Amino acid sequence: ERHFRRALELDPEGKNTRLFIARSVQQQYKPGVQTPENLAHGERAVAEYQDILNRDPANEDAYKAVVFLYGQMKNEDKVNQLLAERAKNGPTPKAKSEALTILASKQWQCSYDITEQKDNKTTVNEPNRILIKYKKPANQADFDKARQCVTEGLRLAEQAVSLDESNPNSWSYRANLLREAAKLAEMEGNAEAPARVAEAATA
Repeated sequence: ERHFRRALELDPEGKNTRLFIARSVQQQYKPGVQTPENLAHGERAVAEYQDILNRDPANEDAYKAVVFLYGQMKNEDKVNQLLAERAKNGPTPKAKSEALTILASKQWQCSYDITEQKDNKTTVNEPNRILIKYKKPANQADFDKARQCVTEGLRLAEQAVSLDESNPNSWSYRANLLREAAKLAEMEGNAEAPARVAEAATA
C-alpha cells in the first residue's frame, strides 16, 4: 500500500494506481472477522473504491468490489441500497438489469426459505414418480411474507428482463419466482398449482 501511494504521488494520473491501492487495502481485511479493527479495514477499502467511483462512475471493478465488501461485512442494508441505486441510475441498461436481477434473487431466497421448510411440504410416493406437496405454514405471517417477496421479486425480474433480454440470470430468476408463486397457490388450495410449477420449470 505504501509503495502504491508513493507511486500515485509521483504520477497522480496513473491509470490503475488507485485500483492497486484499493486492492492492497482490501487484502488487509479478513472476511468473516467482525472485530472493530477488521471492519475498519473493510470500510477503508470501501472508501478507496468509492474514491475511484467518484472519479469514474462506470468503473465496474470498483463497484463490484464495494458490493462484495459490504456483503462480506454482513451489511445487507448497504448492499441493498447500492443495488437499488444501481438499478435506478446504472450507467447502462445491462448494469441496471444485473442489479435488478440480484435484488430479485434476494426476494426469491426469501420465499424459498419459507416454502422449502420441512414442515411446509410433504413427499408423496406414486407409481414411477415422487411428488412434493406444499402446505401452508402454520404461521400466517410466514405465508404473507413469502407472497410479498414473490410479488416484489417478479416485479424486479420483469424489469430486469425488459432492460436486457439477453441476461440469462434474469430469465432464470423469473422462472424460479414463478415456481414460488405456484407453491404459494398450491398452499392456498389451487388445484392447478402443480401444473404451474411444471410450466415454470420449463419457462
